[in-house]
Amino acid sequence: MNLFGSPAGYRFRPMRRPAPARARPLLGPDFPGGRFPIGSPVSFEHRGANHRGEVIRLLPDSALVEVGKRSEWSVPYELLRLREGAPEPRCSLIEADRMGRELIRHHTETGELKPGWEFGFNLAPVRGAVCRFDERRLEVSVSYCHRENPEGVRNSILHEVTHAIVGRNHGHDPIWKATNLRLGGDGKRCHEVEHTPPRWTGRCGCGSQFPRHRLSRRTRTGICPKCRGRIRWERHVGGFVGNGADGANGDPEPEESRC
Repeated sequence: MNLFGSPAGYRFRPMRRPAPARARPLLGPDFPGGRFPIGSPVSFEHRGANHRGEVIRLLPDSALVEVGKRSEWSVPYELLRLREGAPEPRCSLIEADRMGRELIRHHTETGELKPGWEFGFNLAPVRGAVCRFDERRLEVSVSYCHRENPEGVRNSILHEVTHAIVGRNHGHDPIWKATNLRLGGDGKRCHEVEHTPPRWTGRCGCGSQFPRHRLSRRTRTGICPKCRGRIRWERHVGGFVGNGADGANGDPEPEESRC
């Protein structure tokens, strides 16, 4: 035995370094999914047959289209065709991109924001915008732009610019709020726009509902905070559930915040 209590001659293997985190894709204003807001009626051809459905989620290279009530297709954007009645985006990606870059440039020139920050888009289903400190970039959700007006999108970008200025350690504390108000923001920590329908809905005996975009093992076995009954989860069918859905307060396991 050696000094470490292991058999003589045993060779200790060096610990492997964890693999670096995969870079999140940063989308630009030319993202093809910008043409297909959630809820858009679309059509596409597959093996000579024409299919009709509704866009329920945006993916990096395709849209998730609901055909019928229980069939979901992942369709590349180049194969999709908009049908009559498609909703118009309230704020285009081009306009949001212009606002984001102008705000970054302005606050960099004033010296409040350090140089090197980028702006782009992501596909977050709940969050409106986010400040990624490690990558030094500000991102806005594509579907959030589709459902929010330009003034609201600008306010969300300014929200994240404030985070970049005060630093990650302040969160939404009084220093962050005072800085955000001084820059022209509304000082609120969360938005109120539902921009992607949930994929799951939880129900219990008291009538409470809990919309979810993904289910963790803990969530699947959760109990209702109101009646302490078991929550039954099923695939969500239909469109948006509305901002006043039960479960917004006292959730068994909150998802990402609406910032």
